[in-house]
Parts: sequence; C-alpha cells; structure tokens
Amino acid sequence: MQKTLRQMVSDTDVIQMAVGVKLSLSLQKEYGKDRGLTIAAAVSNKLFAKVSPMHSKEDLELAERLAADILKTDNEVRYAALMSCRARLLYEAEQNNE
Repeated sequence: MQKTLRQMVSDTDVIQMAVGVKLSLSLQKEYGKDRGLTIAAAVSNKLFAKVSPMHSKEDLELAERLAADILKTDNEVRYAALMSCRARLLYEAEQNNE
C-alpha cells in the first residue's frame, strides 16, 4: 500500500509540472516570458499545496488570486489539484498510522 501511495504522490509532481506548463502559456502572454513563468510556478505551487519560498510576496498574492480564479473556471486543473491533494492526504494518513 505504501509503495502505491508513494507512487501516487510522485505522479502528482508530474501532473503539477503539466499544469504549470499549461498555465505558463497564457500567463506569458499577459505578463511576459520571465514574469509569466514565475507566476505560473507560484500558481501551480498554490494549486498543489506546495510552498513557494523563492517567490516575492507580490507574486504569492497574485498567485493566490489567480489560483482561486483558475479553480472556479478550469475543470481540468481543478480535478488535477483535487486528486493531488487526495493522494497526499492518503499518503500522510498512512504514514501517521504506522
């Protein structure tokens, strides 16, 4: 069971990268290449409940707003983020049961 859960959590990292790439395409158009990639990474981290220690406070606030909007409007990203959180919760619950 643990091996399967570990694999699920690992797979969510790949899904997060795919979501980040998807977001970066539209955000680069709006914010320019470098800033768009930075914001896409921060939004992706926010959606997948990961810490963004390298981002500025301004970028994190923008990422929070964009993540909320994306969760309301993009079913595919919302589902990916939800499944990722579920996988992590299952993994953590299993770890804590030992």
